Amino acid sequence: MDTLRLLAGSTAFLSFVAWGQPASYEGTWTAKFETKRGTGRGGVVVIQGSGGTWDMEGGGRQTDPCTGRQAPILVQSATADELVFEVKRSTALAGCPDSTLTMKRVDEKTLQGAMRDGRSFTLTRKE
Repeated sequence: MDTLRLLAGSTAFLSFVAWGQPASYEGTWTAKFETKRGTGRGGVVVIQGSGGTWDMEGGGRQTDPCTGRQAPILVQSATADELVFEVKRSTALAGCPDSTLTMKRVDEKTLQGAMRDGRSFTLTRKE
């Protein structure tokens, strides 16, 4: 009887531990967003461990030297429902602002968030 209780308790504990594990966000993600003028843009975010890269299309480098430059990212937290990372654009070019994005998990392949000004930002996992 004690063995049966131990087995049942172990199974319940292991199920809880597996359910509570954060989703793996590692890999390559395609980004989609709109500029302030409504033009569709894209790029690639690569997540590797607690870091990675941010590489967005730049259309306005003539007016904003911070756009269109690859920058490192720093993962601040990763749970089953949410990924938070900081884009370290100041590392790519001195004077460029860093920003933090909070992405909510929509499904296994999609994360949805917003830029500082509220514009929608979507990441889709590349196959």
